[in-house]
Amino acid sequence: MTGRGKRRLIAVLVGVGGTALALAFVRISLDWSDAQPYEGEATEIRYMVFATIAGLAIIASAVTAIVLWRRAR
Repeated sequence: MTGRGKRRLIAVLVGVGGTALALAFVRISLDWSDAQPYEGEATEIRYMVFATIAGLAIIASAVTAIVLWRRAR
């Protein structure tokens, strides 16, 4: 595998790995949250915070993967 191919593989792994990490975070966070007593609005806000953190992690990994991919040229 050439140097360019290795760098592109790393870019793909960063994108996929970041997404997988965000999904694992959501799953673990929701399991923890569901173990807590339901508190109405506070629980719903907690869910939105989890979703926002996961969304930002996916966006960050996608941007990083794109930058790495372009630098591989």
